Amino acid sequence: MKNLIILAPVLTMLVGYVYHRQSDYNAEVTTVSDCVIQKWQDWEAVRGVMPTQEEESMFRDECWDSMGAKISGE
Repeated sequence: MKNLIILAPVLTMLVGYVYHRQSDYNAEVTTVSDCVIQKWQDWEAVRGVMPTQEEESMFRDECWDSMGAKISGE
């Protein structure tokens, strides 16, 4: 019983440490959609107007390029 009392705080700290480290490894996953939304918000913040469809398409192309995505067959 005495060993359990001594071991409990150590196990608690170990579990906390492992949980903390695991959350560090759960990287933020960014999709093309997230990237486009961020560019859209930045555009509106700077210019005060919504981007056009052509500009949104440009954002999507930029996001695809920045993420290293390729279209099949290229």
